Amino acid sequence: MVYEKIGVMRKLLVLVALAIILLIGCEPKNQPNELVSISVAPIYTGDYIVGDTITNEDITVNALYTDGSVKAVTAWTTEEDFSVATANKEIIISYAEGDVVKTSKLLITIVDAYEITSTFSSDVNYLPDDATGTFGAYNPFNPHLYVEFGTWPQSLKEDSVAIQERQKKVVGYFTYCAGSDGNWYCKVPHKDGNDCSWFKVEPIKWATNGSKLIAENGLMANIPYYDDREERLIESEIIYPNNYQHSKIRAFLNGLSYNKGGVICDEFKDKGFLQTAFSAEAQEKILEAEVDNSCAYSNKYSCANTRDKIFLASDYDVSKDGSNMFLKHRGRDYLILCQRESTAFAIANCPGVYSSCILLRSPSDLSSFGILHGVNSEWGPREEPLGRGFYHSDVDDVNALIVPILSIE
Repeated sequence: MVYEKIGVMRKLLVLVALAIILLIGCEPKNQPNELVSISVAPIYTGDYIVGDTITNEDITVNALYTDGSVKAVTAWTTEEDFSVATANKEIIISYAEGDVVKTSKLLITIVDAYEITSTFSSDVNYLPDDATGTFGAYNPFNPHLYVEFGTWPQSLKEDSVAIQERQKKVVGYFTYCAGSDGNWYCKVPHKDGNDCSWFKVEPIKWATNGSKLIAENGLMANIPYYDDREERLIESEIIYPNNYQHSKIRAFLNGLSYNKGGVICDEFKDKGFLQTAFSAEAQEKILEAEVDNSCAYSNKYSCANTRDKIFLASDYDVSKDGSNMFLKHRGRDYLILCQRESTAFAIANCPGVYSSCILLRSPSDLSSFGILHGVNSEWGPREEPLGRGFYHSDVDDVNALIVPILSIE
């Protein structure tokens, strides 16, 4: 009886062993990772415009395999000619690996370019005598006139306007894209990087009481006087951070290189405010002025004079005995009107912009990295100031409005 049980157990063990061997032998061998399909998409997700050049680099092709993996491939082919956009076209793209060939379709949508009706005038357009602005309407005691000259991004795009990003042109520092309303627009990315806003390029309004034009609005912010508070050596000379001649803001205004910590920086070279706001013909109408960089008060940080087409106001300009550029009479009092309205474009570039003050070119006498901001002030008949004309700040403060000044014949 015992021997029978042992025999049965041996048979069971043999059967189990055979089953295991059979199971192992039946395991699937490694199958080849084969191409299953391809997906096709344009890199640019909007519409192309008639005349656009389209290359293979504008199309992404991804291959899907049996193991679920995906990889981008470039050795794809098509029989259609899509290099120049002329009309809507469906192209068939093929990709092969060995004997396996997969295809997919891609529709390329073509639209007509927007008709641009706005123009970049090179002329100085004098507005009617009854035009008003910062200094009020023209009168014998307020000899300010208003003109339009040059262009700059200013107001926020209306919701009804569509933007065609393929229809663009580079103008100085900016790249403008066409709007469905016939205007050019400039894009400002949001700080979180997830979206953007568009701003219409419009004529710049200026106030003038003679040959000098003062921007009526704060056109820009977020450009510091200089990048940091450190001194530099230029040709063996110590250059303070608040030196206007070698400042970042002067480079931005005139499209110059500047010395940044001992390294020449070409960020604004030939594409500063001057080259962006004015055509080559308009630039010829702007005089190269001798810019007096001395200060209204004794200041060891003042620098040599410069010759520029675009410049900022000085502490002297915003004083009662200054150049009268910002002066307005009110009865027997004198008003120095520095405050300017911030454009939507300036606010988008610098949400913390100070709308009540403008950046001056004059250094502060408190420190080597101190500068001055001009603010509104009032002077009484006995010449005592009823309010300060400026206050102190630092060179790396980016929140003051930039109000350019220029001279014309």
